[in-house]
Amino acid sequence: MVHLSQNITDIKKKSLRFFQKHWLFIAGILFLVVFFNKKLGNFIPIILLLIAFLAIFLVLKLFENRRELFIDSKENFDLNCFYNAIDSFEDLRKFIDFLLAFFVVNFNSDSVVLYLYDETIKSYSVRGLRSKKADEQISDFETNNFLIEFLISHKKFLVREDLKMHNAKNARLLEIFDKLDVDVCIPMLIRRELVGFVFLKKKVNSSYDYDAMRLSWKKIEFEVLSNLKNLIYYHKIKSNYFETLEAIVSVLEKKDQNLKGHYLRVKMISIDIAKRLGLSRNEIGKLKIATGIYDIGKLAIRDKILFKKDRLTEKEFVEMSLYPEIGEQIVSHITFFKEIKSIIRQHHERWDGTGYPDKLRGEEIDMLARILHIANAFDVMVTGKSYKQKISVDEAFEKLMSESGTKFDPNIIKKLDKKFFEKYH
Repeated sequence: MVHLSQNITDIKKKSLRFFQKHWLFIAGILFLVVFFNKKLGNFIPIILLLIAFLAIFLVLKLFENRRELFIDSKENFDLNCFYNAIDSFEDLRKFIDFLLAFFVVNFNSDSVVLYLYDETIKSYSVRGLRSKKADEQISDFETNNFLIEFLISHKKFLVREDLKMHNAKNARLLEIFDKLDVDVCIPMLIRRELVGFVFLKKKVNSSYDYDAMRLSWKKIEFEVLSNLKNLIYYHKIKSNYFETLEAIVSVLEKKDQNLKGHYLRVKMISIDIAKRLGLSRNEIGKLKIATGIYDIGKLAIRDKILFKKDRLTEKEFVEMSLYPEIGEQIVSHITFFKEIKSIIRQHHERWDGTGYPDKLRGEEIDMLARILHIANAFDVMVTGKSYKQKISVDEAFEKLMSESGTKFDPNIIKKLDKKFFEKYH
């Protein structure tokens, strides 16, 4: 019954559109029928003429309908591809990049700014920016309650052209649009909750079909926002796990004064090395996480070994060398961190194969683990250990150079210089 009533409704709508579109043609035929009937008094030519007109008209309509069917099927195919694409994302940052690219290409935009709600600051902040001008004015904009309340209550596009109608609310909104130099604001609402919003600026000398834009967004809005909400939640859980593990590892710093600030410095050095090597943002992201928790396995090692003032005995070293493997086992149970477990396990492997726990050599060792090994070793040398005196930055750099190709990856070491390390100590 639902399908039948829907079909009847569709037929009514199509019939109405048909008469609205072709009323001149229909009126013309009726005029000819009446004219020839009065003049000739013979219906046969009129009927033949009417049939000819109808035949031509039906052929044209057939081609038009086939074209519309092709467009509809192509649009449905494109939508299915779009839905499959957004369903495949597990990383919030990649999803945001995809959304920005979508708005640039499909909405003919010169710049796109995406704001999302940030629970840590209890406000909206820029999470994505695509602009040829890298407009700092947009990225520095602080949202205000007036705009937020307006978007929640109206639940619709805000278009600069519509705001030129004079009233107090429009004047305030237009002031915001002028300040940001944008043309459209799209609210991202889920059940009256404003997850975020997007500002768009159209390309120079181009026009916007705002109705088509609204229709396009309406078709994908639910899928986009559902996926976005899930990814934000996933990202939040992942951050909470990471912060918990980081807090646990920080216990080691409190027990050993030599470790004070160690993990933060190792993180900074590792990230700077990765950037110098031109690694991707995804790889740098993994390194950021790994450098915060790579020593977590040490919590399973006895304190008398961890903080021993003298060199470890052979038996003690065997126990100590278990900690990278233990660390890997800990993070392996957390889905979010499976991609960094090799970094944690391998960060004491050496280029020549004499490291631990697996005696891997060369490029068998994860690239990020090789970077972490260098950063960790340098910071330990310049801060010292309970059984080893600290040395200067010059001496530490010379040691890195002398052990390049044995302990450390020579391909990474040759990209670094003494000046690179001086800023950290």
